[in-house]
Amino acid sequence: MAVLPFWSVYLAHVMLGPNRPTGFIILDCAYYCANGREIFERGNGLAYCNPYDPDPAAPVIYWHWLPWLLGAGTKLVGLDPGFTLCLLGAMGGLACAYLTFRLVEAVLPSSRYLVPCYLVTMWGGGLLVVTAVATNLALGRPIGSFLLQHDPFDGMWFLNWGRNLILPTEATYHALVVGAWLAVVRGQPGVAVGCIAALAATHPFSGIQHLLVLGAWLAWRAVTRRRIEWPAVAHLAVFIAFCGYYFGYLPRFPQHQDIHGRWSLEWNLSLVSLLAAGVPVFTLAAARCWRDRHDWRPEMTFFLFAAAVSFCLAKHELFLPARQPLHFTRGYTWLPLCLLGLPLVQRGLGWAFSSPVHPGGGLARHAGRIALAAALAGLAVLDNTTFLVGMWNQPADRPRDCHMSPALADAFGFLERARITGILLVISPNDDSWEDYNYLSATYTGLTPLHGHPYLTPAYDDIVAETRAWYQKGDPAPRLERVDVMIVPLDFSKTLPGGADAWTPLHANDAVVVLKRSRLPGLVPVGGDVGRP
Repeated sequence: MAVLPFWSVYLAHVMLGPNRPTGFIILDCAYYCANGREIFERGNGLAYCNPYDPDPAAPVIYWHWLPWLLGAGTKLVGLDPGFTLCLLGAMGGLACAYLTFRLVEAVLPSSRYLVPCYLVTMWGGGLLVVTAVATNLALGRPIGSFLLQHDPFDGMWFLNWGRNLILPTEATYHALVVGAWLAVVRGQPGVAVGCIAALAATHPFSGIQHLLVLGAWLAWRAVTRRRIEWPAVAHLAVFIAFCGYYFGYLPRFPQHQDIHGRWSLEWNLSLVSLLAAGVPVFTLAAARCWRDRHDWRPEMTFFLFAAAVSFCLAKHELFLPARQPLHFTRGYTWLPLCLLGLPLVQRGLGWAFSSPVHPGGGLARHAGRIALAAALAGLAVLDNTTFLVGMWNQPADRPRDCHMSPALADAFGFLERARITGILLVISPNDDSWEDYNYLSATYTGLTPLHGHPYLTPAYDDIVAETRAWYQKGDPAPRLERVDVMIVPLDFSKTLPGGADAWTPLHANDAVVVLKRSRLPGLVPVGGDVGRP
């Protein structure tokens, strides 16, 4: 029940989108798969280089275990990249949902109304939609306009908890985090360190965030107990290794410095969004802490640490240069506050559904309490409900999710089966999507795109500008001399780099043709298909 509303997004992805569904709910999901397959193509079987860097000397310096699993699924097992990602995401999502249930069970004083409290945790949000309605009324706009205007990036930064299960990567990260938190509540700090070490070994943003959360709590635990325990020592070792890798080893490479500079983005969480998303759970948490100030439970301190550290990171632009502050949201401030306030939700449900003492007028009051509880429940899930409705009603000309035309899918499939390597340029029949297809080529083929991910391709803007000037105006394009393979429309009439004689058609369908430089050694056409010499 907890995961199905969010997984319905994939049903919409299959049923409603144009062309062929890929399994990528947002385009950025594809580059995790590209990283993974690079481990087995230009990498060493464990680490990988930037899959969007066409330089043959691109350093093999990145290691993360989640991309390794994605690459193994594609290169070793032969699964579709999107299917592999969704399969791992389904496993992570179920694990996250199950562990969240156990965490809710552990923090509640009793099992009464356990399931409703759990669903509030998984489905609940804030007042983002209510704030949007108030903004519309204040500005004289239609009341239902831009309902996600205060939900960053149309809701895709997931300021509450359960919505994170939509993205396979986030589902996996959140399963590790909630596993660590459950271990803390159960008095198993060693297990918590293991979960966070696994997280730190596959994602830098979530890794540093939860290393700091757990480190702050372990330091407080050492001070209050006046002794240092082995989990704190193990955590310190993981933290030193993490910092040594990201802040010592990787900056030694100019290619990484270039990427790091372009990833340092001011994606900030506005004050309105912060308050609209967090005020309800903050109010509940503050009330619970005040009520139980003389009956303090040990996990309450940890949840305060988790909320405080996550809040500081999500607003670190206030005191440090901004490095994607939004990356530290993802429900990591929302959930600990929710868990702190959840016993009050349990008490409120008991008050609403308790049997009336006196019939007659008591029945009316009882019905009123139930109606109030239902109204508050509807308000609690309004943000996520509105988001999901929006995902089921994406505009056809601006879908958020990623689909691929059958013609380009066929061309990529041919290149993959033929094991062609080199540098690729895609000019798709739809001029508005050709940049996306260049980006996707690193996920579906063994070629390196001339330009792919906007933040990972060296000199991306210059290459795109030069390619567009050649395609639209016929201007010279020296960078295109590096291209080994092109996918162009069947009716392509532009002058090819080096002239038409320099290219050999390898494969065609009803919309595009695959061309390879004939002056380069490699595959040659055989009977309409391709084979190795």
